[in-house]
Amino acid sequence: MTLTGLFFYKECGEHYRTGEIFRQVHSDAYLVLLDKVIPDMPIEPSVIYLISDFWSTDKDDNPIFNFFDTREDLTAWVTWLETPSEKKPSVVNLVKG
Repeated sequence: MTLTGLFFYKECGEHYRTGEIFRQVHSDAYLVLLDKVIPDMPIEPSVIYLISDFWSTDKDDNPIFNFFDTREDLTAWVTWLETPSEKKPSVVNLVKG
């Protein structure tokens, strides 16, 4: 399985990063091209990630990276994330009491 050619969304706390996995440079390392997401944020034009970076999770065991086959799919994901939800969070009691 190769990750080359996939696009990604990387959770970075209050921010996020997107980019394209450009080339495999070692059996467990890939060169990625980063997008400039936030205008004032300095950005490295490319960086190397290990496969273990791609499968890492946050403290709640949620994946940090999400992968997409096309830039359009990635853009749709980001748009969906940034669109405010009209539904308000609510608590549902599962136990009668």
